[in-house]
Formats: sequence, C-alpha cells, structure tokens
Amino acid sequence: MKNKKYSKYLPWFELAQKTRDKLNKKGWFTEYQKDDVFIEIIKRINTEDFEASDWEYINDYEKFRVQVKQFEMSFVEQGIEQGIEIGKEQGIEIGKEQGVRLIAKLMKQNGEPVEKIIAYTSLTAQEIENL
Repeated sequence: MKNKKYSKYLPWFELAQKTRDKLNKKGWFTEYQKDDVFIEIIKRINTEDFEASDWEYINDYEKFRVQVKQFEMSFVEQGIEQGIEIGKEQGIEIGKEQGVRLIAKLMKQNGEPVEKIIAYTSLTAQEIENL
C-alpha cells in the first residue's frame, strides 16, 4: 500500500475480499484470529456449521435478488418507453402549435383579415395580435 495513512485498513479490505467467496475456508482467516473484532466477524461468516436450510436460503436469496433486479429493469424499460411515447406526443403537439402560429403570422404579414386568420387557425384575436 502506497499511502501509509490507510495501511491500517488493509486487513479489513483483505478480509472483505475473502468473504465474497460463499465457499470460504477456515484456514483463510487464521491471520485475523488475533483481533477480537475479526474473531466475531469470522464466527458470523463461518460456513462449516451451515445446515442444508442455510445453503438453501443463500441460494434462494441469490435467485430472488436476480429476479428482483430483472423486475426492476422491466419497470425502467417500461418507463423509458412511456417517456419516449409521451415525449413524442408532446413534441407533435408543440410542433402543431408552432406551425399554426407560423401560418397565422405569415397570413398577418400578407394582410389577411384577422377574422380569416381566426377561421383558419382557431387562434384568438389577442393571440394573433401578439404575433
């Protein structure tokens, strides 16, 4: 470890790395048996005393975790699809509105009467005046 300030944490990281293996072995942890905190942790992660139901729970948990993740992702994908669809619909509406206003503005510039612009665009006289 390059930074001596953090070297005191190295055993913790090493222990954490070893405990990632579900089939850990007692011999892997002998170097930690000098520290009371490590001893308690090792007792809690000791798999030698596991019964079949303990292993079943661990395996079921892993399967359950994967299923939950897949379930969550399906909601995310549905949300994205709905967002795209909503965004598309809103974009179309905004585009239509802008198109109507552009036509009204061009008609106004060409001297068309306000009543005719209202009839063609369904804009109000105030909206046409503000263009």
